[in-house]
Amino acid sequence: MAAAGSGHWAVGAAALSYGFRRRPERRRDSGLFRFGGSAKDLVKKGKKLEANLDVRAAAKCYEECTQQKPRDSEFRSLLSKAISDMTYLDEIQGPHREKLTDNDKRRFNTQAMEHAKKAIELDTKAFLPHVAACISMGRLALFSDNKRKCQLAKDAREHAVRALELGPQSDLTHHLMGRWHYEMAQLNMVVRTLIRMAFSTNLPPGTNQDALKSYQQAAKLNPTCVAHHVEIGRCLSKMGRRKEAEQALKHASTLGCDDINTYLEKIEGEKLLKNLTGGQYLFLGGGGGKKNSGIPNRLEVVCANGEQLAEPSGSLSLGNDPPMRSALHPSGRSLLLAMGNGGLQQIAVRPQLPSPPDVYAEDDGLAEQIPGTAVVRCLRFSDDGRFVGMGFTDGSVQVLEWPSLRCLLHLKDQRGTRDALRNVDFSPAHRNRILAATAEDGTGALWHWERGQPVASLELPPELKGGQFNLVRFARGGSMALYTAVKLKGVGWLLHWAQSPSGDISLISQRTCGNIMTAFDISPSGHALAIGQQEGEVKYLAAEKLVPLRHVRWAHTIFVTAITFAQDGKAVMSTSADATARVTVVEPPNGRSVLHNITPVLCMSVMQYQYLTKNGWATCL
Repeated sequence: MAAAGSGHWAVGAAALSYGFRRRPERRRDSGLFRFGGSAKDLVKKGKKLEANLDVRAAAKCYEECTQQKPRDSEFRSLLSKAISDMTYLDEIQGPHREKLTDNDKRRFNTQAMEHAKKAIELDTKAFLPHVAACISMGRLALFSDNKRKCQLAKDAREHAVRALELGPQSDLTHHLMGRWHYEMAQLNMVVRTLIRMAFSTNLPPGTNQDALKSYQQAAKLNPTCVAHHVEIGRCLSKMGRRKEAEQALKHASTLGCDDINTYLEKIEGEKLLKNLTGGQYLFLGGGGGKKNSGIPNRLEVVCANGEQLAEPSGSLSLGNDPPMRSALHPSGRSLLLAMGNGGLQQIAVRPQLPSPPDVYAEDDGLAEQIPGTAVVRCLRFSDDGRFVGMGFTDGSVQVLEWPSLRCLLHLKDQRGTRDALRNVDFSPAHRNRILAATAEDGTGALWHWERGQPVASLELPPELKGGQFNLVRFARGGSMALYTAVKLKGVGWLLHWAQSPSGDISLISQRTCGNIMTAFDISPSGHALAIGQQEGEVKYLAAEKLVPLRHVRWAHTIFVTAITFAQDGKAVMSTSADATARVTVVEPPNGRSVLHNITPVLCMSVMQYQYLTKNGWATCL
């Protein structure tokens, strides 16, 4: 199948990837959850465990129910759902988070599918087993080859239709059909044609309007389920009904969660609402370091709309230690600070839309968990939020597991240098197992950090002999490309590298960019690059050919300390050693028009003490 088709189909296969999102006490189905004796107690315990995100323990409760009553299809369906829900244990925060592989997730849903099929055999007139089958098949499709994806998706739809026929008064059956209609509406005719030609499979069509009707019916049957209202908001937004979408998502934010599915749906709803409301809250921080400097070390919350930054709407004191580096977790719920005196500080972020988020120090003893005594020079989360990469002033590199902060890698002498690290980044195309790092001595290297082995040392072309690697970013969107910023005799260069199927890394293209680059980022889509320079300039380029698209000559008065993209690629935020932060609206490489509102971005800027009397950085939610 063509790459475009498989990419779109990955979304389509997720059409039925949601669980039993409902509050059992509101169910209107005769006989469901009306168990007697110990089985009833086990179900209650299982539901409580699910609400606490302890999905594995909940599955054990339901498994015991099936052992007591092996011919009860409802118990078997609950077990199927719980096992399938374990797919998401690596997406939550807290003590029940687990490290999972694709094989684990494939195994969970294969087991769940078998339990669902058994439940159907036990009671052919019950709708819940078909719901369980639909869900497990939809999720299993995400971890299958393209041919099986298509077959599983067709089978899942058949179970969804059958579930609706048997349980028309169930909110679950209407929600599943809503998911199908919505995801099918996103597949264009080209993708459908490719699927039909490659796999002789015709996928039934779907529309956003049909999806909305299904979700609205589900919400009517169970108005307290957060998932229904989030998906209503998503549909309305897709249909251009912005105000109605905001209302639905705001209502969803007031509802509770009863399992891992509604927990993740609520987080997704909050992200959707942020995108709709047209602005975001930035975190601007810094200070004078020592108490006698007269400049407090603090974190400030600032609202940004378009290119306008408002006055701070909140702040958090950071004591006598100034923050020097920062990284925002992809979930938007945790902010990690590298402090001037060494160690890390974790800041919890609690959204309160539409009000500013609440921030507070989450763990005062975090610094003691980090091995080594050197100061963190660079800091970055992997795109899936599972790992934190750090480079230190003593030349060492560490990779930590999140949120446990267990050290998975600590390289020092093996690197062969004692120079401070400048920049680190994970490669999404290699499942974040490859880490790139640049150091003050101008070297650049790639490591398979899980094995503790070097992959490659980057070598400059002859015409750039004597240059130094400065900054590095991996490509996005599944590409195995790499972009590096190089400085040579006061001039900055951008280099585009690619990895061949055999693993060799070669230089594709290079471009001079004027004065030295001091900040560098790649858009979430991987289509554009943004650079900040020594003289305060900001430039925006198409990533594939390194073609300049916009140049803001006087963005700042002196060197740019950090730069980053909005999640939709429509805006760039930069910060400078002149203690300013700027949001610049840009035009994506495809030439489409851009609205003057941006989605959450992440940025860090350090005002070095030798240049100014205060340190500062900026992070945006």
